[in-house]
Amino acid sequence: MTATTHVLKPALPLRPFAIAAGLAVFAAAVIVGSQLAGWSIAFSIGGVGLILLALVILLLTWWSWRAMAVTVTLSDEGVAVGGPGPDQRGNWRDITKVTELPGRIVLYQGDSKRIQLVSPHGSTASMDALATEIAQRLDLSRGYGELR
Repeated sequence: MTATTHVLKPALPLRPFAIAAGLAVFAAAVIVGSQLAGWSIAFSIGGVGLILLALVILLLTWWSWRAMAVTVTLSDEGVAVGGPGPDQRGNWRDITKVTELPGRIVLYQGDSKRIQLVSPHGSTASMDALATEIAQRLDLSRGYGELR
């Protein structure tokens, strides 16, 4: 059976995008207003600096949103989780218990080791599909049935 990969993405952070947009509009108003009112060139330079700050906020927000994605790869041997933290791996034979809450799946490997998969959106179709496939692969690894 082939390995499948699920990608869990965090919610799009709208607040920083709104702040950057508001800052850019304010900066544009400062630049245009200073030119129309005949103010010092320092106001125009400050407005350009605010536009650059808005751009930096926008780029950092986009980069952090992309960096927080988690990939879960399910294979015949086990599960591999990669993301912003350290990579985690587990074999199906070592998993002793699985719990599922809305937006959270926890794979227990004995008494001390756990792999936690958390969706900030709560229960979503991608988390439900992941939980279903984990259950099927666990059943298959223990000889309970075939994956269809």
